[in-house]
Amino acid sequence: MEKLERTRPIAERHGLTLLQLAAQWDLAHPAVRCVAPTLIQEIGTGARTIESKRAELAATPREVLLTADEVAELRALGDNTGSMLLKGATPDHDSDEILADRWPMEPALAAVAERWGIDPERDLRRLPR
Repeated sequence: MEKLERTRPIAERHGLTLLQLAAQWDLAHPAVRCVAPTLIQEIGTGARTIESKRAELAATPREVLLTADEVAELRALGDNTGSMLLKGATPDHDSDEILADRWPMEPALAAVAERWGIDPERDLRRLPR
């Protein structure tokens, strides 16, 4: 959430929501002509409907509002190079057997976690200790 909150001032400068900012970031790249994100219906208190998200996207300005510096700042904030290496790694997995989307937290993966500020015991453990 910290990275997300650091994008908020850029969105606010342009009168955009965070969803609209994400669309604007995509549109700021020369090869992108349109944005069609996947919207997911969430559940629970405060969950927004797909229709409200579609309306929010439809209100995104067509012209690119972001400066080159803002695009670079967003790129740096969103840089998660290598973080997918952790997908499935968990301290809960205490066997040498590798299962679908689940394997042991090996030293090399612990180093990746440290690089991204991820504490495996705090952030990746699924089972209570």
